[in-house]
Amino acid sequence: MDACFILCADMTAGRKLLLSVSAFVLVLGEKKMEPILACQSVEIKCRIKASILMGNYEFYYAGGRLCALAGVNPDRGMMPEEFYAFLEPLFDTYEVKNEGEEYLVKMLRGYKVLGEYDEQMRELMEMGVAGG
Repeated sequence: MDACFILCADMTAGRKLLLSVSAFVLVLGEKKMEPILACQSVEIKCRIKASILMGNYEFYYAGGRLCALAGVNPDRGMMPEEFYAFLEPLFDTYEVKNEGEEYLVKMLRGYKVLGEYDEQMRELMEMGVAGG
């Protein structure tokens, strides 16, 4: 497994902030993302209220989490632009219960959707809907 963690020291608070996580597993010559890392990255960002969503893997997990919190059941086969359009009304109608949820909505609202899609994004949405 090849994993790369990019950390930045926040000198004013004396803590380290996770800015980006990129991890891949080589399977029969094909690179695949390790889904749990996208989940952990989003959860950490919501906890420390720092950074942005870094790609569609994090977007699909974060969107699934918002769906779970809002009690909506998304079609698991939605393409990125379609999924964003599905989430958009929730940005204004979902009543956040804490700062972490507020930051989740903020990250999703500010995300610029990429056109790329693969089955792991569907898996990440399912993980988000299931609660992590």
